[in-house]
Amino acid sequence: MTEIYLRDNEPSWSELLEQALSDYMVSSDWALAIVCKSVLPDDLLTHLSQSKTLGGIYFLDIELKSYPALYRQLLPFYYKR
Repeated sequence: MTEIYLRDNEPSWSELLEQALSDYMVSSDWALAIVCKSVLPDDLLTHLSQSKTLGGIYFLDIELKSYPALYRQLLPFYYKR
């Protein structure tokens, strides 16, 4: 099962994306699970830290540049250079 993470400060956009992903999952044989949907970057970071997630598909708001801790969690290979 592929884990999906949604993060956007506009709940209406997250709802649209969640519905599109659910529709896709029904019409395909790809097993998807939306395991985290958050408005606040800190909520997503907390979830990732607690779950020790190493993969998945992330739909992230572009404003995350101001949250370097979240980027380090999501892209550890980039920060180890």
